[in-house]
Amino acid sequence: MFGNYFILLHTNRSSRKNIRRFSSSYQNALTIGVLCSYKSLIGQNNVIEEFVEDLKNKGKKVSMLVFHENSSNIDGISSNSFSKRDLNFFGFWKKERVKVFIEKEFDFLINLDLDYNLYMSNVLAASRARCRTGIHDNRAEPFLELMIKPEANTVESLIKGTIGMLERIKNEEE
Repeated sequence: MFGNYFILLHTNRSSRKNIRRFSSSYQNALTIGVLCSYKSLIGQNNVIEEFVEDLKNKGKKVSMLVFHENSSNIDGISSNSFSKRDLNFFGFWKKERVKVFIEKEFDFLINLDLDYNLYMSNVLAASRARCRTGIHDNRAEPFLELMIKPEANTVESLIKGTIGMLERIKNEEE
């Protein structure tokens, strides 16, 4: 009960941090963070894994963090996963992997979850990423610079829409 109150408090406070956000062009982006839930990861026929591999093949350095509702020890991805159990009583992340992910200055942080999630929103809000993207949801608006409304309610459609929008972004130097 108190845990949710504290994480909501930290999420709202993090969203007000004065972090310099800007968008480099997708073509020039070097680092990309991918945030998703375990439910999305296993329910989409390897679409997320293929997306991550495609980014790597394009020369991007990709870090992925996967949220699981009950356990952060998921076979095969335990080092890249987290859960609500990784929070202390006061709503701070205990798991070092989450802290490192939040502090990394990604060129783009892409949230591939279709449903709003308080814990993932906390990661988005606290992130030092230069540009944060995700599905259009009014609750996530303070945490995203770019919101995508996919044609269909699937991760594949969200990925397509995200990449389409990112490819249109040009920075002032181009």
